[in-house]
Amino acid sequence: MYHLLKWGFAAALAAFGAYVLFNWDEVRDSVATWLRDNGLEKSALLEAWVLFERGVAAGRRVVSRLFVRTRKTGVVHVQETTYDDPSRIEDPEVRAELARRRQVRRDVMHLVA
Repeated sequence: MYHLLKWGFAAALAAFGAYVLFNWDEVRDSVATWLRDNGLEKSALLEAWVLFERGVAAGRRVVSRLFVRTRKTGVVHVQETTYDDPSRIEDPEVRAELARRRQVRRDVMHLVA
């Protein structure tokens, strides 16, 4: 019985991970939430970007890291998400660049300004 529960839990986690998608609307919402939680207005935002990094040892795994910079806080790492399957990243340009390079940086100021 224990093994059935263990494998069932692992399968549920894998299924949940399969549905995680990267999309730009979530990035916009994450930046807005971070600003609000820190008592900052959009005008305080100097820079916002997402850094995608393809793991060398991890095969196809991709990590996306959301950063913001304000005068008050400097650079802050807001959010990090790991994707076991790069096809979960909805932006075809990012996927294509990741196939060629280990890191891809995307400015996201236009999404939150």
